[in-house]
Amino acid sequence: MAASTPDLENNFLSLHNEIIELILQDNDLDCIDITNISSTCMRLRTLCQSNELWRRQLQLRWPNLLKRYSRTKSHDWLKEYKICHVTPKKVAAMVDQLSPAYYQVDEVSKEGFSEFVVLLEENEAGPIILDTLLDIVNSEKDKHKNLTRKFYATKVIRHITLKHLTTKWKEHIQLPQDQQSLETGRTCELTPPQQRTVLENVNQVLYYDIGFHGNSEDYYNEKNSYINQVLNLKSGIPITLSIVYISVAKRLGIELHPVNFPSHFLIKWREHPIRTVQICASCYGVSENDKKLDNHWSTAGLWTGTTTRIEKCNGVIPSYLPDDAEVLMLQARVNLHLNVDLTDVIDNLQRTESFDNRQALVAHLLEEARRQMLNYESERKKKYNYMCAIYGWDSKCQASQEWIYQMGVNHLPKKDKQPFYNVLVDDGSNRYAAQEIAHPEVGKYFHEFAGNHYIPNNEKLSEYPGDMEIVHKLLNSDGEKATDMEALSS
Repeated sequence: MAASTPDLENNFLSLHNEIIELILQDNDLDCIDITNISSTCMRLRTLCQSNELWRRQLQLRWPNLLKRYSRTKSHDWLKEYKICHVTPKKVAAMVDQLSPAYYQVDEVSKEGFSEFVVLLEENEAGPIILDTLLDIVNSEKDKHKNLTRKFYATKVIRHITLKHLTTKWKEHIQLPQDQQSLETGRTCELTPPQQRTVLENVNQVLYYDIGFHGNSEDYYNEKNSYINQVLNLKSGIPITLSIVYISVAKRLGIELHPVNFPSHFLIKWREHPIRTVQICASCYGVSENDKKLDNHWSTAGLWTGTTTRIEKCNGVIPSYLPDDAEVLMLQARVNLHLNVDLTDVIDNLQRTESFDNRQALVAHLLEEARRQMLNYESERKKKYNYMCAIYGWDSKCQASQEWIYQMGVNHLPKKDKQPFYNVLVDDGSNRYAAQEIAHPEVGKYFHEFAGNHYIPNNEKLSEYPGDMEIVHKLLNSDGEKATDMEALSS
């Protein structure tokens, strides 16, 4: 075999450049293979820098990323591949720097997000940055680990999504009205849990509220194959219902794909559309007629009700209506309620004073914003420093299924199959709490959930350096007691 290698090499190099380039584009060759080949000689090095070759490499690594690039512009695909390859490592390292810098304060400042914004604007790597952050937050592999990284990645997602979408939105509304389609102008890129919630609501509205259903009684009726008849009669067959469902989901910002399954027709949901690994779910649905964006931009209201979703629309809507007093006043009330971005609240209210006649209301909101800034430290202590006492517990949750769903217990890794505690809090409330902390800020203080206790992160350990030694002693003591009990029972 070794003796024939020179002949093989000579035969390969005797091929025309176009043929060698086609060979290099084979799906079995990855970026490492291409890099190794390029180091053999100058001719192959030149061929390995082919723009089409690296376009295909990018498509193989991130199958759905190409559709996010403009087809009317030319791209340096080797440069784009390098950006996509390096960016995830940069993003993870930048997220890890946030905890040491902002552990002592309640919120990350805008300066803390500046490196992410620079990376976003310099390389136009918004989709890669967002997908990397979503991968950190929703990782199934280390669900109970890296909680601090997940905590700060969630904060970065909120800020970067807002920045990214605001820029895209401003570009979109500059287009002529007849080019402002709902598919390209939707204002929210949803996280996987939010997409699940939207799909559940789509099912509720289309199947239960509107009443769409499969026409099982007259399956072969030709009306089942015409979309307009399906929309009018509220019935159809799986393939037409699926087509309409995909259209509705697309207008709400969720990417679905049709799947021709044996004896049936399904819809596939890609939880992470850029990544190669797919997490899918099947569903059926229906749609309304296509309408323009200017009639439906208020669909962002579907996602109001939580801090994350309000913050997303908080900067996008003002960019659509920058001098609308109602929008600015609503934004001020929301931020005052959440106690965030108080400096921006004051700036916006001072700007509103110049063109709004509700001087008394504006003055009241300004006074409230300044009061919150002055009393920030006392409010923070009042919010977090409290005492409680556990007076009872259950080996697993004994509450009703309605309560479990309402309180989000079903979203915990162990759901309701874990100890729950009856807790008296010094504010006069009586609470029923899971062993797993469902609080959104648990990652700020803890690195990992180890099955029966939380492990503090480095910042919390520096505050209480002797705690882990006590925890280990307690755990070892419990293990010895369990062994003694097993010996007695035998």
